[in-house]
Amino acid sequence: MGLAFHYSACIRKQELIKPLVTEVEDICQSMNWEYTLWDKVSEFPATSIPKEPGTGDPKSIHLQGILFTPPECETVSLLFTPSGRMTAFPNLLSAESYVVNGLDIDLIYTVSVKTQYAGVDLHIALMNLLKYLEGKYLTDMEVSDEGEYWERMDKNYLAERFAANWAVINAVKDALSNAEFKSDRNADTISDQLLAILRKKLGDGFENKTLDNTD
Repeated sequence: MGLAFHYSACIRKQELIKPLVTEVEDICQSMNWEYTLWDKVSEFPATSIPKEPGTGDPKSIHLQGILFTPPECETVSLLFTPSGRMTAFPNLLSAESYVVNGLDIDLIYTVSVKTQYAGVDLHIALMNLLKYLEGKYLTDMEVSDEGEYWERMDKNYLAERFAANWAVINAVKDALSNAEFKSDRNADTISDQLLAILRKKLGDGFENKTLDNTD
């Protein structure tokens, strides 16, 4: 639960990775954001990364880029594979489960970042950074912004989305803090009990009060 954005892109050409990293590193230093430079060869099951060049199993791939973590925000990954596609290291680590469960392997090339706790201004800053990087370094950029700032560029609307999400989060916290669960109940019964508590606190339509962010 909580507002986030999801993005994917490709580097225009491999030679642009270093200048992108240098520029983002400078931004992180100016903002006092924690960051990590990444330039490593890692091994993954070949079935997990079928669209990356190389042979053998496990397959070795060279990952380059930068990761940074603004205050109260999830880590933003600007990490590139040999094919030039953006990814996040946890995506690659869990890619084998995508194969096992029949999920689209291209999901490893979509990065998700929750900004709910970071706030409106930081969310806007990250959207603006992605737009800047798109114009200078990236291609095939796709962004799914649950706050819709990427599409609307409307700070007031974004603030409303944040406020509405916080209202739901706080209501759920309140519901759970006052709930009493019996330890002898099985998982299905506990699930039903929790559902009843949330409906009592938030109304029968509480599932729709998360601004459709579960789609």
